[in-house]
Amino acid sequence: MTPRGVDEVVAAVDQAKNRGLRARMVGAGHSFTDVALTDGILLDPALLGGTAEIDADALTVTVSAGTTLHDLNLQLEDAGYALTNTGGGSAQTAAGAISTGTHGTGRGAPPGLRGRCRGRAPGGTTSC
Repeated sequence: MTPRGVDEVVAAVDQAKNRGLRARMVGAGHSFTDVALTDGILLDPALLGGTAEIDADALTVTVSAGTTLHDLNLQLEDAGYALTNTGGGSAQTAAGAISTGTHGTGRGAPPGLRGRCRGRAPGGTTSC
């Protein structure tokens, strides 16, 4: 399934829970493990990309889960900014970089991550 927004992600998670299945988000295939294999519902974030929202005063950027590091880097470069730490695969999505702790960022979320939107089943998002 390729959701077009948060509501469709939440609906897929609800559907998986109701059927006793797991919902997993697959990325760009940057990881060479079987971490994304599932007998449940596989979600592809390809349509969850978009334009980065840059807050120059706060020196923060808000980016959608499916935005590739390639696209994010181009957007940041155009605005005169850059990421402090990135992995070697620019096809990797923002969600993939965060969820895998890409290249030196450590286990879990990379430094500088201020928030993210989480979905839960049943009932929708818990925080964004």
